[in-house]
Amino acid sequence: MANKIPDSKGLNVPLGDIVIKVQTRATRTARDAAVMKLRAQTYVTLEEFYNRMRSDIEFLSQYAGVKKLIDYANENHDDPEYDVSAAFNGAVAAYQGYVTWYATHVPVDSFIISQQIVDGEIITRPPNTSGLDVVLDAIIATVE
Repeated sequence: MANKIPDSKGLNVPLGDIVIKVQTRATRTARDAAVMKLRAQTYVTLEEFYNRMRSDIEFLSQYAGVKKLIDYANENHDDPEYDVSAAFNGAVAAYQGYVTWYATHVPVDSFIISQQIVDGEIITRPPNTSGLDVVLDAIIATVE
């Protein structure tokens, strides 16, 4: 049990497995942020990514303060100057940046606001995405 810690379900999991899971999830999140920069946004895509960021914050937060995991990751990282704890905190801060951006740019009733009727036809209006690229760049930078 020396190289294991409990996961979110209380199961003892090898530290290496958790490190890989964290790295994979962070890489996928950064990739998805990069894809979001390339495509037109809708209220639905913004909300899906918002839910994802909240989930990722919860996921990372459960491991961010686990000294045993941080020590293990630092010992097994190729760069001795790399600070795993700072990387966790940076990722959580970047993800929180998106959550905050979403809360200030997407109205609560976004589905209703996103649509208008013109000549009897429902037209979907794009959301206000000012500042979104800056927030997404911060997420992408967490894995560079």
